[in-house]
Amino acid sequence: MFLRAQNITATDGSTVTLRCHLLIDDTKVIQVNWNFCNDEHIAFHVNDHDTEAIVLQAYADRVSRAKDYGITISEVNRNDTGLYCCIYNTFPHGRFTGKIYLHVLSKETWTPELHLWAGCGLGILLVFAVIGAGSLYYKKKKSCAGSSNINPKTSGAKPVGSNIPSAALILSTSEEEEADGEYFNIILYNNMSDGKDVPVCISMSGGC
Repeated sequence: MFLRAQNITATDGSTVTLRCHLLIDDTKVIQVNWNFCNDEHIAFHVNDHDTEAIVLQAYADRVSRAKDYGITISEVNRNDTGLYCCIYNTFPHGRFTGKIYLHVLSKETWTPELHLWAGCGLGILLVFAVIGAGSLYYKKKKSCAGSSNINPKTSGAKPVGSNIPSAALILSTSEEEEADGEYFNIILYNNMSDGKDVPVCISMSGGC
């Protein structure tokens, strides 16, 4: 890359200068041409003490020469948006071409207030995104910590020496045809202090 060119954004009615910078020192600039990156020329710079820059008559009312082989366009409008080419004819390295894209916006579109509000809006969205991500991470971490502190219950475990009776276990149920109707026996196991289970019988018929 032997030419450096920078794209330009401007507003309606402003003045812009288009310029390409040759990055080679050991060369001589013979002529610099400006056009719309086609055969439609705008201006010429001839590196001759007796010749000044030449601007074509069709653009002479708004285009003028600028230093360092550039051109200045005054009162730009939306129709000026597009590509502009600078063509350097040098010796002994030959020809180099640079391209500049000029983007002209209306004054209503390009306002400092609009860009300020847009920047503030993006900043607020970024802050909320960071806060939301941090909150989600904290909740997830807290949930994992809470679940790790829960001790699993051992099924059927009882303290040794507890006098709390075990669940009733129905060992047998009998049905007999008697005058007082049905009867059945329920045996409970009571855990004594020495750890042994002692059967306790509850009878609905007076038996056991």
